[in-house]
Amino acid sequence: MQIVQHVGVQRLMARGAMVSLVLLGAVVSGMSHRPLMAQVVRNQPMFTDTKLGPRFIPDPTVLRGLSGGEAYTETVAGRLKTETGSCVGFISDKPDHEVRLTSFFNYLNLQVASSGDTILLVRGPGGTWCNDDRTLAGPSIAGQWMPGDYQIWVGSINSEQYLPYELQFSEAR
Repeated sequence: MQIVQHVGVQRLMARGAMVSLVLLGAVVSGMSHRPLMAQVVRNQPMFTDTKLGPRFIPDPTVLRGLSGGEAYTETVAGRLKTETGSCVGFISDKPDHEVRLTSFFNYLNLQVASSGDTILLVRGPGGTWCNDDRTLAGPSIAGQWMPGDYQIWVGSINSEQYLPYELQFSEAR
């Protein structure tokens, strides 16, 4: 009898890292073990930062990463609920992305696309905002945005769940 176990996902924490490793292992009954195997995703920058001004190109601008972490979103956000949604789930203790908005945006939509249940936490000028994806479209925060520096976390609803995601910035309504 062979039992296959998910050993875990290794997040690359370095800014601008060009690869992500997904570690998988297999445990065979008895004394023998198979070595860990790594799946490398190339040419997909992860955990990058950006600077945006009105009428940015391309629209949408996309950042990539791996959701989840060991910190409670509520603890990092400092509260359970914001005007944009609940601060539930698990995130990294450090932001996944830092974004500088160079000017006021009359409308900007920040949305997460992922194959699983993700959450969004944004901290910046004027406050902290959370959103849980109550729709199939994924979590999003849209509206007017002040210029300044924003810290962004993409988390997972379940602990020890790490999902690849795309974080999309768009001025389109």
